[in-house]
Amino acid sequence: MRLRVMTFNLRYDNEADGGNRWQDRRDTAAAAVREVGAHVVCTQEGLAHMLSYLQDVLPEYSMVGRGRDADGGGEHSAIFFRPDRFEATAVETFWFSTEPGVPGSRSWGAVLPRICTWCRLVSRETGETVRVYNVHLDNRSEEARRRSVEMLVAHVAGADEPTIVCGDFNAEPLTVEMRLLCSQAAARGGRGLLGCTSLSRGTFHGFTGTPANAGPIDYILSTPDLSVSGRNVLDRRFDGRWPSDHFPVWADVTVPG
Repeated sequence: MRLRVMTFNLRYDNEADGGNRWQDRRDTAAAAVREVGAHVVCTQEGLAHMLSYLQDVLPEYSMVGRGRDADGGGEHSAIFFRPDRFEATAVETFWFSTEPGVPGSRSWGAVLPRICTWCRLVSRETGETVRVYNVHLDNRSEEARRRSVEMLVAHVAGADEPTIVCGDFNAEPLTVEMRLLCSQAAARGGRGLLGCTSLSRGTFHGFTGTPANAGPIDYILSTPDLSVSGRNVLDRRFDGRWPSDHFPVWADVTVPG
C-alpha cells in the first residue's frame, strides 16, 4: 500500500497576526492541502472553528482528534484522512504529562497542555494497517519535550505495527530530544525511528518565507518497516499569502504488504 502523508502546523487563529489571521488565509491553507493531495494530513494548532472550515471545504476527508484542554476545547492535533481509502479502527488522544489519561494535564514545566492523537488506519482495498501519530511538543521547556519524547517512544514501541509519526516537535534534529527519538535504541526492538535528518532546511518561517532556524522542527518520521520516498517542503504562497507560519512537509510512504 502506498500513501501520501502531510504534516501541517496551521497556526492558531490569533488577532495579533493582523493580515495573517486565519480568516484571511484559510483558503490558502485549504489550497495547500489540495496541492499536496495527501491521503493523510496531520495538523497542529487547529481550533474547532478552523478545523470545521477545513472539513466543509475539503469534504473528501474525515477528521479525528480533540482539543487539548480539559473541556475538549483549545488546540487540536487533528488527523484528516481519506475515508474512501481507509477505515479508522482505533483513535486515541493522550496528554504528555505524568497523567496521560487526564484531559488538560501538563507536567515538567510545560507552559500549556500538550497532546498526541493517534489512529490506526486500515486500507479498504488491501487490509494493510498503519498507525499514525500526530504530536505537538512544548515550545518552552526542554525537559517537557524530552519527557514527552520518552512517552512517545514507549507508546510506539508497544505497537507492533508499521508506524508514522508526524508533528511539530519544536526541536531541531541535533537536539537531545530528537536524538533520543531517532536513536537506534529508541523503539521497535532497537530499530528506532527514521527521518530526523531528512530535511536540510528550516520549516518555521513566521509568515516571512525565510526559515527562522537552520533545521526543521516539523517532521514525518517512520519505523524502518516502512519505505519513505523523500520528505518534501511546500514553500510557496497561494494567491499571494502564506498558508501558515510553518511550511507544510509531505512524503510518500509504502506500507509492506
